[in-house]
Amino acid sequence: MMKKGVLPGLLALAVSLSAAPVRAEQTCPLAATAEVESAFGKSGARLLSADPSGMCAWNLADGATFVLQVQKRPTAAEAGVLFDSYRQTTFSRLAHGAATPKLGQKALLGMTPKGSERAEAGLIALDRDTLLSVSYYPAGPEVEGSVPAAIERVGRLAMGNKGAAQQSFGQCEWLASQDVDKLLGSGRQSIQRVGPNHCLAAVQPGSGSLGVMTTSGVTPRVMANMLESAREGCKVAMLPEFGAEAYAAYACPAPGNKALTIYFLKNGTQAMVVFGPTGGRAATAADVDALRPLASRVFEKL
Repeated sequence: MMKKGVLPGLLALAVSLSAAPVRAEQTCPLAATAEVESAFGKSGARLLSADPSGMCAWNLADGATFVLQVQKRPTAAEAGVLFDSYRQTTFSRLAHGAATPKLGQKALLGMTPKGSERAEAGLIALDRDTLLSVSYYPAGPEVEGSVPAAIERVGRLAMGNKGAAQQSFGQCEWLASQDVDKLLGSGRQSIQRVGPNHCLAAVQPGSGSLGVMTTSGVTPRVMANMLESAREGCKVAMLPEFGAEAYAAYACPAPGNKALTIYFLKNGTQAMVVFGPTGGRAATAADVDALRPLASRVFEKL
């Protein structure tokens, strides 16, 4: 969906992989659950996930799903590219009732027309180097007329709190510049820290990507289930130096068929090293060996 110079695909992957069940003490950095309930006029919303990087999801009282996400870019120009790409893709199907609320530098609000296969409403807003996206998926076949106003209200709260989203550029604790050079080649590097547990990297020009992500609360049983599932559709290489449950998976079914991911568990924390080769080629067994030094350093740090 996105153009060169941005990492949204890997960012989305990082956030989705990190979304462990939310703990009672966790809160969304962009909006409180009570504020979401007030905007939609119904109590009983349940926070499903709250990532410090700025992605939160709720199950609303009526069964709808509501998602907030902040994506920061190194420059305002790159954030503008991200906004334009969303407008041309995601928002091409949200043209019904389209509006341009005064939020940030520019914003779009809309929903799917009646009779759509999947009902949805959403908001995107650009403010300098930051893109805010808001998505609403009703439990029923249509979006109620009061939803756009509720989306805009929460969107304003989230934009006001965008500074609380933990995203930064230039360095990250799991990745070094040398790792990016060795695995993705030389070029203009982009290393992004997305919350306290994730590092993402890319090199321009080029199409490769590299990420390290950690998630707490994963058990050996969960790892065993993941391994069993991976064996059904992917090529798997066991990595006993990182523990009995450690493995690398590649040549998986689309859409992740070109990537390679190393999984291991240490002290109750699962680590994932995700590699997308440059040039659009698919990952191979040789890439497992190339990633071993980086995986070893992550293992030692846990």
